[in-house]
Amino acid sequence: MFKLFNQIPTGEDHIAEICDYLEVKSILAHDSKISINEIIKEFLKPADEEAVEGIEDYADVIREKIELVSSECQRRAVSSGNRYPFELEYRGEVIKFSGLSDNYSFLYVYLLFATRLDMRANRNLQDIDGTKLLELISSEISKSYFGNKSRSYVLGTAIQGGFKDKVNELCTLLGEGIQFRNTNEGPVDENDGGLDVVVWIDFSDRKPSKFIAFGQCKTGTNWENHIKELDPEAFCKLWFTKQPALNPVRLFFIADVLQEERWYKTVVYAGLFFDRLRIVDHMPVEIPNELLASLQTWTTEAIKVSGEKLN
Repeated sequence: MFKLFNQIPTGEDHIAEICDYLEVKSILAHDSKISINEIIKEFLKPADEEAVEGIEDYADVIREKIELVSSECQRRAVSSGNRYPFELEYRGEVIKFSGLSDNYSFLYVYLLFATRLDMRANRNLQDIDGTKLLELISSEISKSYFGNKSRSYVLGTAIQGGFKDKVNELCTLLGEGIQFRNTNEGPVDENDGGLDVVVWIDFSDRKPSKFIAFGQCKTGTNWENHIKELDPEAFCKLWFTKQPALNPVRLFFIADVLQEERWYKTVVYAGLFFDRLRIVDHMPVEIPNELLASLQTWTTEAIKVSGEKLN
């Protein structure tokens, strides 16, 4: 998994990683476009060239990878609801960044850099924590996906407050769980209990028996190590006085793009899954002004920092 400032992809890396690298390069290019052909030649390992016989065979390798990049870009455009801020030119041999022209492009570029930057070293830009941004964004995406009667609550570290107080507030808003209860009876040292976002669809009667979903959010590229961590039923048993009438379902949000051939196995473990493309697809037309301003500020700074270090 390549990270900006540390390494670049090789010919052996997955086409999704190569595509991310090309997107970053086009964003940083002075004319917002780069030659896929030249970039692929730049990072293909010498061993790749030696593995084929003759110049024509090597040219075939280049053409094949260009076709794979073009196919991946087209998939991203479709899966993001045609909100993909890049386009292919010259028969798919050039990728062009369309610019930060709207909220969707800001969101996509934020998610791209929140994947490819080291989010331990570079998470805080202009006093904005990029990892916490994903929790706030996921809250808005959840409401967009589940419809106009849905509500959401951020229980993760993006919102200040103690764990007990936030669980109490969540129970009040949900109309279920009654209140915080430490069933373990030991010390409470939780920040969020592994729960970042809660979304539910309420009824006017405010009674139990409603759809509830518990979500976890991950920037970076090591999110696969966490897909089994969140257990909604266990969370409720540990921290609620009374179990919800219906067990909450699991949500999982990532800044990364999930590789297509790994989709089914991943989502079986992770639950209802939102990768970069699905998040952009369900971004609402309007999001809170403060969140939008933070998104734009962090993204702009991420581009600036990356440009200064890479160019």
